[in-house]
Amino acid sequence: MKFKKLIILFVVLGALVLLAVVKKTVVKPRAIPFEKAEEATLSELTPRITADFISKVIVYQGRSEAKKVVFSRNAAKEWIVENKFSAPARKNVPEELIKYLSGLKGELRTDSKAVFSDFQIADNEGLHIVLVNTADKEAVHLVVGLTKAAWNESFVRVLGAQKVFLVEKNFLMVLGLSSDPKAELRARSYLDLKIFPGDLAAAADRLEIKAAPAARPFVLKKSGEGPSAAAGWQLDPPDPRAPVDQARMDEFLRTISDLQARDVMDPNVTTYGFDKPTSTIIVNAKKKEVAVSYRLEIGNFDAAQKSYYARLVPGNIVYRLPEETAMFLKKDRSFFLQQASKGKQRGAAAGS
Repeated sequence: MKFKKLIILFVVLGALVLLAVVKKTVVKPRAIPFEKAEEATLSELTPRITADFISKVIVYQGRSEAKKVVFSRNAAKEWIVENKFSAPARKNVPEELIKYLSGLKGELRTDSKAVFSDFQIADNEGLHIVLVNTADKEAVHLVVGLTKAAWNESFVRVLGAQKVFLVEKNFLMVLGLSSDPKAELRARSYLDLKIFPGDLAAAADRLEIKAAPAARPFVLKKSGEGPSAAAGWQLDPPDPRAPVDQARMDEFLRTISDLQARDVMDPNVTTYGFDKPTSTIIVNAKKKEVAVSYRLEIGNFDAAQKSYYARLVPGNIVYRLPEETAMFLKKDRSFFLQQASKGKQRGAAAGS
C-alpha cells in the first residue's frame, strides 16, 4: 500500500517537473526586455520621409480610381488641390498624411490575400494614399482598409504586398471619411475656402467700397496709433463732421477677414460678370512691412444656387459666395459712421 502511494507521489512529482520545463520553454522566448518590446513586435512599413522632398499627395478609392484628389505644391510652395482648378488646399491634410507615412510602423495581422475582404483592403476596395517625390516618382503607396479598428488605428498594407498591419494612425479621420464603403472622396472638402489670406483685421490700413455698379466709391483710411484724435480710421478725404465708428470698422474687418466661400469654380468661364461687378471691395494692408492690395469683385447672381460669383485679385480663383455674405459686403458710407454723425447727415439732407 505504501509502495503504491510512493509510486503515485513520484508520478505527480514527475508531472510537475515536466510542466515546469514546458512552461520555461514556452515563456523564455517571450521574455523580451521592456525597452525592446516595441522593436520586437512592430515592423517598419515606410522609410523616413522629409516633407520638403514630397511634391504631391494623391488620394483615391480603389473602386473609383478616376476620382483622385491630387494635392500638389505651386510655385510658392503652397499646397493646392490640383484637380480643383488649383485652388488653395487645407494644408493640414497633405501635411498630416506625410507625417503619418514617415517611418510608419505596424503590427502584423495577416499575410493571406484570402482574408483581404475582412479588412476591405484589396486594391479595388481600400483607400489608396500615394506620396510622389520631387523627382516625380512614387515614394510611398499605401492601401488603407475601410474596416474600422479602434478610433485611432487603421489596417494598412503596402501596394503589391499581402501582409496587413495594424497601425496607430487614423487615416480615414484625417480625410474626413467614414468606414462606409459608399463614402465618397470629395475634392471640395479639402479646399481652403477662406477668401482673404491672413488677418486683415490687424494688417489693413485702407478700405475702398463700391456697393453698386452706379454707386460712387468711398474710402476709409487708417492713420496714426494711440489715443490721439487723429488716430484710427477716418474717411479719405477727412470729414470732421463724419467721424468713423471705430468699433464697427474693426468688426467689419474681422468679418471680411474670415469670409468663407461655398466652392470654387472654373476660372476660364466668361459669364461670371466680372467685367461689370455688382460691387467691389479693395483692401490695402501691410504684411511684414510689405504693402499688399486685394480687390474682391462680386459678379453675377446665380438664382438656382442662391449665390454670387466672386473673384479675388491678384489670383485667378473664382468662388461661389453665399447670397447673404455678398449682401453683407454691400455697405454704404453711412454704415461706418457714428450714430450722431448719421443723424446730422440725414438732417442736412432734409434741410437741403
